Order: sequence, then C-alpha cells, then structure tokens
Amino acid sequence: MCLEVNNSERQKVSSFSPQDPLTLSQPCDNVFSAPTLQLQVQQLSEEKRSVEVELQRCQESERDARERGHRLERLVEVLRKKVGSGSVRAVV
Repeated sequence: MCLEVNNSERQKVSSFSPQDPLTLSQPCDNVFSAPTLQLQVQQLSEEKRSVEVELQRCQESERDARERGHRLERLVEVLRKKVGSGSVRAVV
C-alpha cells in the first residue's frame, strides 16, 4: 500500500534504477519500508518482553504448585504412618 508522497520523495523514488539489486519491485515500498520495519521490530520486542514475563510467571507458578504437591505427598505419608501405627483416634 503506497501513501501520498511529496515532490522530494518522488524524486528519490524516480532516482532508483530498475537494475539496482537493492531496490524492491515497487518504489513506494523503499520510501516507507524503514519506518514500518522499525515499528515492527519495536512491536515484536515489546511482545517478546511480555511473553518472557508471562513465561517467568508461569514457571514460578509451576514451581509453587510442584512444591505444594510435594508437601501434600509428605503429609499423606505421615498420616498413613499414624493410621498404620494406631496413634490416630477415630473421630465420630
């Protein structure tokens, strides 16, 4: 998609030769590709940072859940031992 360009930008575009390997097939793309790419890089960098923060939060939650699971497993073992030894009173 090409935007309106002023005369100086038209001169820049018209100075590109079709034989130049660095030019794109559409001259308008050359004029506006740098800001667009820079904006895309900034957006992707922000998205990367937010995904990294989300990953860190999820990893911390996973670690907390794993630790809680281990504590509950130890509690179950202790309670089974108490029930097996008869040291727990039956509550009616």
